[in-house]
Amino acid sequence: SKWGVIDTTHKIIIPLLYDEIESFNQQGLAIVKKDSKWGVIDTTHKIIIPFLYDEIESESFNKQGLAIVKKESKWGVIDTTHKIIIPLLYDQIEFPLLYDQISKQLGLAIVEKDGKRGVVDKVGERIIPIIYDGSIELSTISENLIRVTVQMNEKWSNFVLYIP
Repeated sequence: SKWGVIDTTHKIIIPLLYDEIESFNQQGLAIVKKDSKWGVIDTTHKIIIPFLYDEIESESFNKQGLAIVKKESKWGVIDTTHKIIIPLLYDQIEFPLLYDQISKQLGLAIVEKDGKRGVVDKVGERIIPIIYDGSIELSTISENLIRVTVQMNEKWSNFVLYIP
């Protein structure tokens, strides 16, 4: 069966073309699945992000228009213009501070590649080298300071990261 969208008068807004449709966000965008691939459309049915991805994480699709995407077993981050922000090179990506107002502006993401973890910023620059074999935790101290807790060889370390 296919999914679409109708309004309160039963007028078809989005035709019955999709395998799945997630809720529209505040910017009027929805993550949709068609022919086993994921993309993004707006409320006028315009394709914003083409149907190229094996997954698009809805929790990551934020007000800055960034989304964590997966293609051919690798994760990266794109924006709503389909520009690659963080290359699709990683085994895992997460925005741990997604709901923290200050951290959203910084756009820090924990990435994993070949069993090692590190942190990149919203333009894909490595902020913390991808060398840690355990967990990485980030927490906001102030507008420019992030507390970083890392695990390597079963030992935990803490430091403060200054973001100008």
